[in-house]
Amino acid sequence: MNLLKEIQIKKIYNKQIRKLPDKELEKLVKQAFTLFPASIDISDGEIRKKHGFFSKNLSDAWEQAERRNSPRSQELDFMLWAVYGTLHEKSIQNFKKGTL
Repeated sequence: MNLLKEIQIKKIYNKQIRKLPDKELEKLVKQAFTLFPASIDISDGEIRKKHGFFSKNLSDAWEQAERRNSPRSQELDFMLWAVYGTLHEKSIQNFKKGTL
């Protein structure tokens, strides 16, 4: 996993929920990433307004990850959202650079 992504996710998680021991948080991050596909094609993406971005493929990957979160875990739900947010931000950067 990219260390920068892990640090960003830890910051988001710690601000929104509660502080977990590092090993437990690391396990949660790894579990969240296993629910997403190894790669996501964002070539279907489009820039919306000034800072918006939408990719159906990326949104579908997030929805599938949420469906795979069974039985439901609130901590994992939030971590999936945090991972999606990080992937979305990186997708915007890559899409604008033409790196798909």
